[in-house]
Amino acid sequence: MKYKYLMGTVVVLLCVVHLNALDIDGYFKSYGRISYGSDSKYMRIENDFGIKIETQLYDNVSFFSHMDTRLLSIPRITSIKDMYEYPNYFKNSFRLKEIYVNILKFPFEFMDIRAGKQRIVWGAGDELSPNDFVNPYDFQDRWSFKNRIGVYSVKTDLYYNNLTVTGVLIPYFTPDLLPDSSNFGMFNQSTFLAPGITIGKINDTIISPGVMVKDNVIGGGRVSYNIFDYDFSLYYLYSRTYLPWVKEIIVMPDTVPSIINVKSELFYPRIHMSGFSFSGAVGNVGIWGDISLFIPRENHFLIDLSALGMGEMDTTNIEGKFYLKYLLGFDYTFSNEFYISIQYLHGFVNEKSNDNLHDYIFVGSRYPIFDNKIELSPFDCGIEVDDFSNIRKSYGIIFIPSLKIKPYDNLSISVSSLLSWGTDKTVLRGMKSYRGIQLGIEYLF
Repeated sequence: MKYKYLMGTVVVLLCVVHLNALDIDGYFKSYGRISYGSDSKYMRIENDFGIKIETQLYDNVSFFSHMDTRLLSIPRITSIKDMYEYPNYFKNSFRLKEIYVNILKFPFEFMDIRAGKQRIVWGAGDELSPNDFVNPYDFQDRWSFKNRIGVYSVKTDLYYNNLTVTGVLIPYFTPDLLPDSSNFGMFNQSTFLAPGITIGKINDTIISPGVMVKDNVIGGGRVSYNIFDYDFSLYYLYSRTYLPWVKEIIVMPDTVPSIINVKSELFYPRIHMSGFSFSGAVGNVGIWGDISLFIPRENHFLIDLSALGMGEMDTTNIEGKFYLKYLLGFDYTFSNEFYISIQYLHGFVNEKSNDNLHDYIFVGSRYPIFDNKIELSPFDCGIEVDDFSNIRKSYGIIFIPSLKIKPYDNLSISVSSLLSWGTDKTVLRGMKSYRGIQLGIEYLF
């Protein structure tokens, strides 16, 4: 807590010193989510208050900070003692999303440097680019696939005519942030269990990279070129997987027949990430695409059934076995201002190896009416297919239609329906437990 207050104080003091060049933006967002059904319950009540501050320190040096305070307002009261403990009423968290110094034309006229905690956006896709692999994901809200965590890094940009060369150095590794009490389905009984056998206790251990510099440092770069109003980019990053991979599973018998216990060991393997992207327009239709190549550098995946008298059931060496993810999208705005975007994605962020990559179609829509006072998003959805030869048994769907009322340009009130259905073993079908209605309000200043 002292660190949070100290950082906030430093930011305020810097801004006061340079008040003559201060630019402040902020927002307040609040939403509540209620599950469907006769026994509906509150799934999430969240309030966010954020401040973005930018100030010019010198002619070519600027400072930027994005701070956010989040309040989850579902009280957790289980005893009398909890009733006088404020944290049990409201789960409050301070998030320093970005804070960096940007230096233009230093040390050369054609070079810029940015250092600090920052969001580095790569790829051409709209929020779903497989080439956007510098920043880890923030999955705390299961219905948002776009939230990212800022990373402390140094970024350099070199310019020559229409060519831009970017270098990125990240001194230490930061993994993805998962939902509270999450279970992202790393264990599938059909993977190694006979019919009638169920899992009892599951214990897991994650092997982190540790504190050695060589085990943490991440680096790479991008080369971008613009020609005929088209942008082309090449990317490379030597990193680690931000979601842990299973390194070893040990299966042990339980005292109860037909029940086994599982002990797992997970790790973040080193991996080469590279990609290519393009964006532009054909007439009035915007188009973009990404293709990404991933090459793991470490192994292995092992299922140990020795305690059951079955030895090692499976061993897979993942080192050097590459897999591809790709995305293709387009958008168009009709004469009545109705906007639609469609993206085809092969390989979601949590999927790996060519045999486990699913196909997705994501649709976004926006239809402003009554002089932009009302905005409809009637077709927002995602469709997932595991096996095109048997779609009926391998699909997942999310459908998120919404209505937004904007009495003022900086104030909006929204209502959304969060729907999910499909078959087992699909990512989007896993959202079924969190279906509901969401009410929200947003104020920008």
